[in-house]
Amino acid sequence: MSEMEMLSQAGDRNTQVNVADALLQIAQQLTQIAQTLNSQGSAPREAQQLEESAQKLKAVSQRVADSAEQTRQAAAETHERERLRMAILQELLRGAALPVELAAVTLSLPEEIQPVLEDLEREEMITIQSIQGGHLIRLTPLGRVEARRLQSRVRLSGLR
Repeated sequence: MSEMEMLSQAGDRNTQVNVADALLQIAQQLTQIAQTLNSQGSAPREAQQLEESAQKLKAVSQRVADSAEQTRQAAAETHERERLRMAILQELLRGAALPVELAAVTLSLPEEIQPVLEDLEREEMITIQSIQGGHLIRLTPLGRVEARRLQSRVRLSGLR
């Protein structure tokens, strides 16, 4: 995911949170109006309708807030997968490695990098060779090109 996509998602999340907050405030105001109408004894039917509307708005607000949280979690997971992907490809430029070595380099557990390794294998960036007692992971020519491209991109961003 590019930096621009991440910023866009962050903006979308902020918008969702702002909408959820605004809906909740409106719901609270409707509840206050309904309570005022009830205390005055005027328009009990309208007060009940306002209270029902407030409850519906609160539910919508919660759904929007939940959606914002799901978006945040998905973005964090995507960011972590990209971080792992980049670190694994960079490490494999040094030579073949065992999954446990790649996990150690990325400060992860082997089961945390497994989905990334599966993605890289599916994309033909790496090969996973069965050896006695485990697996040996190597870059393919395509993976080497991608790792070098990422390495150049990291160097260029460091110059800014």
